[in-house]
Amino acid sequence: MRRLFLGLDCGTSVIKAAAFDDSGAEIAVSAASLEGVSPQPGAMEYRAEDLWAAAAKALRGLFEGGKVSPQQVAALAPTGAGNGCLLLDGDDAPVRNGVFALDNRAGAMIDADQKTDLPRRLRAINGQTLWTGQTLCVLRWLARHEPDALRRAAKVFVIKDYVKYRLTGQYVSDPSEQSKVGLLDIFSGQRSRELLSLASLEAMLDRLPPLAPASAVIGAVTPEAARATGLREGTPVVNGTADIDASALGAGVVRAGQLCIVAGTWSINQLFVKKPVIDERLFGLSFYAVDGVYEQLEASASSTANLTWFVKNACGDLEAEAQRRGRPVYDLINEIVAGVSPASTEVFFHPYLYGSNTKVNARAGFYGLAGWQSRADLLAALYEGVVFSHNHHVEKLRALKEPVEEVRLTGGAARSEVWSQMFANVMGTPVIIPRAEETGALGAAMCAAVGAGVFPGLADAAERMAGAARAHKPDALLRAAYDARYARYKRVTELMAPVWDELSLSDARST
Repeated sequence: MRRLFLGLDCGTSVIKAAAFDDSGAEIAVSAASLEGVSPQPGAMEYRAEDLWAAAAKALRGLFEGGKVSPQQVAALAPTGAGNGCLLLDGDDAPVRNGVFALDNRAGAMIDADQKTDLPRRLRAINGQTLWTGQTLCVLRWLARHEPDALRRAAKVFVIKDYVKYRLTGQYVSDPSEQSKVGLLDIFSGQRSRELLSLASLEAMLDRLPPLAPASAVIGAVTPEAARATGLREGTPVVNGTADIDASALGAGVVRAGQLCIVAGTWSINQLFVKKPVIDERLFGLSFYAVDGVYEQLEASASSTANLTWFVKNACGDLEAEAQRRGRPVYDLINEIVAGVSPASTEVFFHPYLYGSNTKVNARAGFYGLAGWQSRADLLAALYEGVVFSHNHHVEKLRALKEPVEEVRLTGGAARSEVWSQMFANVMGTPVIIPRAEETGALGAAMCAAVGAGVFPGLADAAERMAGAARAHKPDALLRAAYDARYARYKRVTELMAPVWDELSLSDARST
């Protein structure tokens, strides 16, 4: 009987379970939706039971298809959207809704922080920028606005760790995840009382999860979880890691000198390095799932979630046409965007529907519209705006002067040849697309395979299980046009900053 390894990728809107063999071949995949809630402006939340129900449904779906049996599963590992938080009390009941990392209610608090030396002092310990959805900042915001919720909290989870808790009853996280949420000393790899004291969160020290390596077996599927998911009781559960690390693993990133771009709900741009060096120009420094490798991160909520929103609100006819033709709506959109030349349009888009690392109060917007233009120009500008936002982050990473041996692109944009080619054109460098579409689930499955003893380490697992599907080379004929448009895009960003600040003040007065 062939042994299989499951990766459970818990996103903010979709949870996917995928089964892989030890060559990295995808055997089956199943998905379930997770509905969020927004009780007030800036709030992006979820219900704990909805999260568990969606994870259980995704796992059951693997077995219902008939390609995978529970007896074949040698081990599974979760990954998931990082930051935000979910609090449980001493009886394991949710204290309140979970908070997604897309939540931006902490914005005013962080603006005030910038007038103090707190950001610098915290970064000197955890290597991280303060931002609205960061677990550290969400906890600080709750301490100010919902102090009773924080007093009642006995456990602090991120998404994948809560799902793991429901599977096994074990409360544990991994160093890479906890460094990314701002709750770890980046040099010692341990909890820091000084860090939590600076953040006025010292009382939370003993409530944070213990740590174990990403590839460590941390428990087994309980009888209750087996009934909910279809998994075999006693199936080993491996710790897993943050979704951006899992995606990088699934893309074959295991060593310093590789640059990984995840163009998904978030704009994730990771440069992998050998030494932890704090650079205040960058978003954050964290541990990687592979021992001895660190990642310099540039990130913001400014990637493909913008397209999801646009399709939902402005492409109903295209969705109907795609359904009639039996094709994904994104195939039709790719064809539309392919027909728009960068030299033929003056429309720009700032992909800041859910925030930006460029300006704290940035908002999304189309610029340069004229009556003769069409939705095709808007879609092309949206694709381009997402690439420009990623490129802004990558420019900051390249300023480190660390060697960059190759660029790998994963996430939703990597599934589009049009979009992938645009990344190569704008960045002026070849871009490698991984073989696996579900790179996050594959990276988690690699953790499971190592935990099951199939491979001695994650680098060995990646060598066997990850591969490349294609490479995009930059089109030299388009470089000048993209360079000119990128320069104008950045100039419009600076010009809009005061307007965004005014809008933010208006929002604050109305709530």
